[in-house]
Amino acid sequence: MVETGPAAYFGDVRVKGNKDVTSKYIKSWLPWQKGKDPFDLEQMEDFANDLRHSGLFRSVEIKTVPSELKVDSKGIATLPIDLTVKEAPFRTASARVYYDT
Repeated sequence: MVETGPAAYFGDVRVKGNKDVTSKYIKSWLPWQKGKDPFDLEQMEDFANDLRHSGLFRSVEIKTVPSELKVDSKGIATLPIDLTVKEAPFRTASARVYYDT
């Protein structure tokens, strides 16, 4: 028999490894709200894939931290998530305009 714990909701997302891309910007991509949306592994992986395909990162690793599951006084559990990224080199474009009479 498998014992299950309480239903969990998305908890804090801790971003590591970012230098130029702010944690705030990365978190703006989150498709869920902390403590309000039930945890969904597929949704978490889709988010990581969106970051991978953004061109901003060389690598993206995402994982839950079950050892830090928090249950509040109402019995609502939140599951923290660690997100580790390695940024890709920034691409720049430049142009030169010359006018002569």
